[in-house]
Amino acid sequence: MKIFEIVTPTTQQYDTWYHGTPSKKGAEIIMKNGLAYDDKWVEQKYKTEPEFAPMKDGVYITKDLGQAYRYTLMGKHPDKTGYIFKFPGSHLQSISNDEDEMGNYIVKNLEQYPELNGKISNQIIKGAMEGEYKECAMAGKIALQYLSKDKIDTLLNTLDSINLVHYGKLQPISVIEVPKIGEEEFEKLLTGKVTTFKPLADYVTKYGKERKLT
Repeated sequence: MKIFEIVTPTTQQYDTWYHGTPSKKGAEIIMKNGLAYDDKWVEQKYKTEPEFAPMKDGVYITKDLGQAYRYTLMGKHPDKTGYIFKFPGSHLQSISNDEDEMGNYIVKNLEQYPELNGKISNQIIKGAMEGEYKECAMAGKIALQYLSKDKIDTLLNTLDSINLVHYGKLQPISVIEVPKIGEEEFEKLLTGKVTTFKPLADYVTKYGKERKLT
């Protein structure tokens, strides 16, 4: 898929989407400029691990409020507040599945995608089949380079992703400021085998303060 080919949302336009950031500085940039791909930031952050770099021109959004809050807790930031930006689905322009979710599906169904023959190495396939995040993401990124717009569109509705890559700038309608929890409280909220981030979403609902931006 070429990024300039628009893959328009279908059911995704009826959902509310979120993006979490751990720092006040990052939040201020989004409030000022919108949520957009930043070449310089990506190059600097992923210089030693380019395989983990986000999709070119893509920004990441989720319809799971708890997942968005989890992203505000990542990295070592001194800020005690996390920032979650809110976007209506009607604002989405061009989208694809999150690459690790796509890669996980693709390697298990390679027979459906003859255009990918020889494109994904056996090492990546093996790792992705074993559920390794890095290999799933790499497989998904390769698939996005070679699959047609129609197949990307079909995958969007087949997988019904909780997480998406959005191509182009998104302007948030509000920001939710949430106190960050520590590791101990995080583990307390997500005890046992984690299958849902609902406890984190409940925490945001209880303690977060939403402020409109438009």
